[in-house]
Amino acid sequence: MTSDEREPIGSPLADGLLGVGSPPNPLPAAMPGTIPLPLPRPPAHSTPARPSFEGLRAWFRSHPILCLLLLTPGIPEYLSGSSPLAVLVLNPVAFALFLGLNLALYGPGVLLIREAAIRWGKGWATILTLGAAYAILEEGVALNTFFFPRAAPVGSLGFYGHWLGVSWVWVTGLIMVHAVFSIGLPILLHGLALPETGGKSLLTRRGVTLAFVVLAADVVGLGILTRKIYSFDPGWPILVGSLIAIGLLAYAAFRMPASLLAPRETGVPAPRGLLFLFGVLLLSGTFLLEGIFQSARAAPALCILAVIAMYALLTFASRHVFGSGSNPRGAIAFAAGALVPIMLVGVFSSLRLPVALVADLAAIVFLVHLWMKYADPPSDRVLAPVNAVPWTPAIGSGPCIDSPSTAPIRLVRAP
Repeated sequence: MTSDEREPIGSPLADGLLGVGSPPNPLPAAMPGTIPLPLPRPPAHSTPARPSFEGLRAWFRSHPILCLLLLTPGIPEYLSGSSPLAVLVLNPVAFALFLGLNLALYGPGVLLIREAAIRWGKGWATILTLGAAYAILEEGVALNTFFFPRAAPVGSLGFYGHWLGVSWVWVTGLIMVHAVFSIGLPILLHGLALPETGGKSLLTRRGVTLAFVVLAADVVGLGILTRKIYSFDPGWPILVGSLIAIGLLAYAAFRMPASLLAPRETGVPAPRGLLFLFGVLLLSGTFLLEGIFQSARAAPALCILAVIAMYALLTFASRHVFGSGSNPRGAIAFAAGALVPIMLVGVFSSLRLPVALVADLAAIVFLVHLWMKYADPPSDRVLAPVNAVPWTPAIGSGPCIDSPSTAPIRLVRAP
């Protein structure tokens, strides 16, 4: 990577993979990814946090890891109803046990992926690729849902497209879902909630080692447990193949340029309603396509291609609607749209004892608080750079006024 492709963390442009900050190692000026999303520092015109939330925010600011652990497994497990909150009422001991297993699985995963992006100087493409590797580790190696067609969460998709011991349609959709909802979205929301942690490592060297140990122990333990529960063993070839796939994805994530899939420089703020729609389509589109192709008894390969094409189309569209102006509310709108379907799934899966509504209410309050925190600029128009370095939505959305480029930067009103 050349010097003109990198940006110091302390600059306005680079202050946002997870907020702002000034760590010792620089991050690249472009932090794009499969789903480009802005994570800027709170602008000067942002409204201050309301006093009712300031104490809670200050506590999470002092414990940023706990904030991230609240978001995942919170979003993929408890907001979705995959791990029912009703168990907390019906059997608190079992709830505590499953909560510990979930935390030991999702927590180290998201922390290590975030840490890799920070230390490697990478962006959203790397984060989401590592999220795909995490999906194989969780659903394949640990829980065996990729391979056992009768696994409880899989349903009829366990048999639709099952070939060579792998449920390929289920694998494709769930890899996308985990990359976004288990890894990407929690990192995005964490950066919006605690922008001061941006670019800063949350783990020491010892912490990284501990995270690897906890994750490995949890994966091995869950793998043994699920094999006994299902009375099913996928066999060594599939297990070794899964580990090879994880290694290849990790290597690809490491080699990816930070500028991969950089958004188009338009200078125009993203339409929030459109971003909300893109978020809604992530999960609902996956379910819809899988249901349509399965009902039509179409070739599973066509379903797999359709799901991949949908995510590619959303990627292409996202690159063209994210402008170069500061637009944190656009990121919040995207996140809110992504959470709506998963919240509805959680509610409908627990109608008899709708404890999931508590989690839904907490998510709504959290999003509203973020929305109020990032107020709109006084003008509808934003300042757009004429000759600045390319805008990067993953680490900032403002012009790079302290770019390493020697060319002067002139700001004009965006048309």
